[in-house]
Amino acid sequence: MLDLFREVLSYIRAPEPARFESLALTVFRYQAAHVPIYRSYLANLQLDLSSIRSFQEIPPISTLAFKYARIENELHLESSNSRTFLTSGTSVGRNERGRHLVPVPEIYRASALRHLERMMFPDRSRMAMLALHPCADNMPESSLAQMITWCISRFGNGNALCAASRESVDVELAVEYLHSAQGNHWVEPGQKAMLDLILEDGSVYAHPGTVIVVNRQVSQQTGTIAIQGSFPNPGNILRPGQYAKVRAVVDTRKGALLVPQRAVSELQGTYQVAVVVDGKVDVRSVQTADQVGNMWIIDKGVSAGDKVIVSDYSRLRPGTPVNAVPASDSAKPSETPSTPASSGR
Repeated sequence: MLDLFREVLSYIRAPEPARFESLALTVFRYQAAHVPIYRSYLANLQLDLSSIRSFQEIPPISTLAFKYARIENELHLESSNSRTFLTSGTSVGRNERGRHLVPVPEIYRASALRHLERMMFPDRSRMAMLALHPCADNMPESSLAQMITWCISRFGNGNALCAASRESVDVELAVEYLHSAQGNHWVEPGQKAMLDLILEDGSVYAHPGTVIVVNRQVSQQTGTIAIQGSFPNPGNILRPGQYAKVRAVVDTRKGALLVPQRAVSELQGTYQVAVVVDGKVDVRSVQTADQVGNMWIIDKGVSAGDKVIVSDYSRLRPGTPVNAVPASDSAKPSETPSTPASSGR
């Protein structure tokens, strides 16, 4: 069971499309065997479970079912390590709110943060955050409140405010927070912020631009500010109505230590990496900063030149003998690829 949880967690952190089919089928068979409600549902469908060979053939169950039935794993009932979230009660009443038991919250957290990163924070920039919904400390039974809290912790820059309680939103406090954020900037006075233009085909426009006007008024509808930039346009390549994205450097870390994202494991908010020391695995706690592409910036825990393990991490234990080879080489099944930690910008 724990091996399956670790395998799912490993996939969330470092997705490999070739593994998805087999992992989905493994999870399906496990749920069919150990979730009574789902087991009964499958029995009513009179399906031969052994005939299901693709994730597309797995019978789905509606999320609405959580409002009317207890869909729980019989091997992992409610415990001090689990979390139970409740539905809002708008369907069947506040006294009969649906329950969602999460036996391993770390998987739920990793999945939520991965999706948030992809859909809302693809540049992985940390920022100030204003929450207009209660956070987990005020509404621990709400999965949305918990996700907001995780989001602030993972993607926030330390300047965050939750302006909501169970009963209301403190509008005056929220407005005051927005006004205080108007003076924030990402360049030092006297410097110019350089802009990159990402064209519709994903290529970077050859001529960088500069910021010429910044509107400090925060939009009440979107919570954003308007910025006007100027780009050279030799040959009239840029046309009115053309779609593009603008990218700007918001921080520079000189001498930053980088390790591959897939080498970093997260468990209950603690980040770890495995390194090779004298031919054996040594697991270290690390302090992470921002992500750059597919790399993590590491502030503490590893040094430049350390051999960081980037594959088979979930199967290894401290003290396990390994024969490490560079990750760029083709590793044999008995060998563990590794890559030296590197300094960079």
